[in-house]
Amino acid sequence: MTARTRTTVARPLRAPFTQPGERGGPGEVMDRPRGHSGLRHSLGELMTCPFCFDVWAITES
Repeated sequence: MTARTRTTVARPLRAPFTQPGERGGPGEVMDRPRGHSGLRHSLGELMTCPFCFDVWAITES
């Protein structure tokens, strides 16, 4: 599941909550959360952190 937080395919879904960062490996991007506080930043953290996203995705299953 950790790959989902860094794929270029999912970038449009993360775009409202993240800003572009440096490139990772092939097909990976390292986006950063937008802003410094608030809901947008919190969702950006969730969508860019592989560990946070895994826990959230597993609890929703």
